[in-house]
Amino acid sequence: LMRLGRIPKTVLSTVKEELPVKSIEDACVIMSTLIFGKFEVAEKGGDDLISLTIEDSLACIELKTRHLTFAFASRFHGIVQSLANDPDVKAVIVWSSAEHFSTGGRLSGEESHEAFMRKEVPELALMLYTFYTSFASVQSLEVPIFAAVQGKLIGAGVSLSLWFDARICAQTTSFEVNFLNLSLSPGLGMTGTYRSVTSWPTMAYLLYTKAEMKADEAHLS
Repeated sequence: LMRLGRIPKTVLSTVKEELPVKSIEDACVIMSTLIFGKFEVAEKGGDDLISLTIEDSLACIELKTRHLTFAFASRFHGIVQSLANDPDVKAVIVWSSAEHFSTGGRLSGEESHEAFMRKEVPELALMLYTFYTSFASVQSLEVPIFAAVQGKLIGAGVSLSLWFDARICAQTTSFEVNFLNLSLSPGLGMTGTYRSVTSWPTMAYLLYTKAEMKADEAHLS
């Protein structure tokens, strides 16, 4: 907090007006909670959401639901941690037995946008920080990760696929990014992870038009 004294008062005044909290001190408390705190996810499912099988040196992660919920994220993180501690695993395949690989967040009930907006800022910040880092943890694996994607990938479902090293698509696979259409910022690090997959014009086209892009179009972009 001592460093705040070096910041011009006009800048501090602007920041205070824009913060979703009462003061910069409160914001510092939130950041401390994000760094040192922990959001506990109530387990509402395990292998019925996502499961892991290992045969020889190949690990297969099966997605059994198309929704990315907090319980799903917690289970995903647990699987990643177990793989990180297994020196015999040489490659990972992620696939889905659901109709679609992933259509993103549920956006209804207790995990709807409206429900989130009723929460206090510190709680919401910690929830989303935990959610994001659960999926980002896959980057800690030192083996190649392949995703076999089919059906539709929508919103955070597209974001999830971008965390992997390669995506193997069916001819009917499609990608749709609907964050801005829902007045949400692009989630799960999409605006950073796309760089190793496609160009900014293609990513911008998906972001701003809500267009559905087929796998062959994405491959050629």
